[in-house]
Amino acid sequence: IVMNINSLEAFDSIKPKLSQKQIDVLTVIRDIGPITRQDISKHLDRPINEITGRVVELIQENFIVTDGNDTSHTRKRGLLRVAL
Repeated sequence: IVMNINSLEAFDSIKPKLSQKQIDVLTVIRDIGPITRQDISKHLDRPINEITGRVVELIQENFIVTDGNDTSHTRKRGLLRVAL
């Protein structure tokens, strides 16, 4: 995803409202997305349960959305992208 200047400004404006862990997850999604929770976990070298909690919070606040599924695994995995 190519971010335009307005999206980058919007991203910077929401940072003060988020915890550091939320910012870390959101940054990975912004930079790499669409991406699965499992891949975020690997990228940040953090346990999956730490990631899924932050993902739920970010979805509830409408900062990220699901964007289809990664079907390259035996179980389909939701892809996440920034909603901005």
